[in-house]
Amino acid sequence: MGYEPIGLRIIETPENLERTELRDDASGFIAYVPVGSIKKGESLVRTGDSGKTVPCASCHGESLKGAGNAPPIAGRSLAMWCVSSTISRAALAPASPLS
Repeated sequence: MGYEPIGLRIIETPENLERTELRDDASGFIAYVPVGSIKKGESLVRTGDSGKTVPCASCHGESLKGAGNAPPIAGRSLAMWCVSSTISRAALAPASPLS
């Protein structure tokens, strides 16, 4: 009834859908992460998954805080990265204060 195993997927969902729809950038997200995903991600970032791709630091800088035209990726929610990369910061400001 609406439930399925997440398998190898990382699922992010808003903590408060109404606040997220209002583009309240203080509204957070919850990430459901399968066991082993963090370790696999670390390998991808550091080594390019043993040479299968380019290590992230080669474009995003050693600290992954951005370098040149590459945006920061460290410490950011995937959901918020997608939103902020497609919508200007001005559009993310809430229309009115939320309680």
